[in-house]
Amino acid sequence: MPKAFLQSKELKQAVISQNLAYLMRIELIIIKITYYLLYIYYNSLTFEKRNST
Repeated sequence: MPKAFLQSKELKQAVISQNLAYLMRIELIIIKITYYLLYIYYNSLTFEKRNST
């Protein structure tokens, strides 16, 4: 009984760490997309300024 309980605890820990790694990967992707969009937005603004003058 205690051995099985220990195994389930380890399994839970493994699942949690896997989920954390997955969430961190998603977070990185979101950050990359955000930076990319900001970069495009900033470039379009400077481009408009260059054209207006």
